[in-house]
Amino acid sequence: MAFLIDLPRSIIPALDCPPERGAEIVLGTQRVGSVRAFKLGAWKGTLRSGLDAYVQDLGPYLGGRLLIYDHQKGATDIPDLEDALSDLVEAGVHAVIFFPFGGAETLERWTQSAIDAGLSVIVGGHMTQKRFLWSEGGFIHDEAPERIYRLAVGLGVREFVVPGNKPEFVRKYRDIILSELAEQGHHDDEFALYAPGFVAQGGMISEAGQAAGERWHAIVGRALLTAPNVEAAAFELASQIG
Repeated sequence: MAFLIDLPRSIIPALDCPPERGAEIVLGTQRVGSVRAFKLGAWKGTLRSGLDAYVQDLGPYLGGRLLIYDHQKGATDIPDLEDALSDLVEAGVHAVIFFPFGGAETLERWTQSAIDAGLSVIVGGHMTQKRFLWSEGGFIHDEAPERIYRLAVGLGVREFVVPGNKPEFVRKYRDIILSELAEQGHHDDEFALYAPGFVAQGGMISEAGQAAGERWHAIVGRALLTAPNVEAAAFELASQIG
């Protein structure tokens, strides 16, 4: 078979740095024959550079509305990359979403780092696609979401992402969060649920709202991205919140 890199052994620099430094590394390794590839990630310099440009474009139209950065893919990474979370604040982000499949230490350290940086933390544990859980033919253990939500509660998180196209799980995780709050002596603490998976993925906003309880937010993607009339589509979706 043809391999990506045509050497049996090589060096792959990870460019977790600002683009200026990345260019220096690429230039500086031009004559190093064992360097045949470079790794980019949505983190540190690469993340910040893209966010800066994006937020600048949105800025004139925000009018005080908030920006939530969905960094769920990042939360599968090692705990040590926590030090870049402050870059999100500097770029203009107000809150961050984690799906911490990288483990408990990543969730613990990244949550604290985000809070220290001034970010609100929103934690998810169950994604919307089919064949996600082990019992469905996926890779994530069926007990993993519960463990994630319970640990997040203990870290002070009070905002959570749940799968909006799976109302039975919305109810389950809401009950788990309520249970964990009670066990930790925080019976009176309010919490909010955020739910993606509507329209294109088959979820009904009104049905998910009944399962989610008093405080919840519908996360909608393609229903607006592909709408011929964004304003009309947004009004229609808003009417389903109830």
